[in-house]
Amino acid sequence: MTMTRRELGRELGRGLLLVAYGGLNTVMALAVLSGVITPAGGYDVDAVRGHAYLWDPLFLVWGGALVLALWFSRRGGTPNR
Repeated sequence: MTMTRRELGRELGRGLLLVAYGGLNTVMALAVLSGVITPAGGYDVDAVRGHAYLWDPLFLVWGGALVLALWFSRRGGTPNR
């Protein structure tokens, strides 16, 4: 099954949203842990560590893998060898 250009663009956009979501949330969690940002109501240190070092980077990697897979699987996406 091949994707139309529109479908490919839509899926690439979704992958880029995952990259942005994971990247921004990782940066924000690290900023909280480093003391650059201090939440008014406090925060759960273990939960923020989990987001900073595991969950949010996984979204970043997932989105990056999706974008790369879509990019290299498109028709004519790889050079002939």
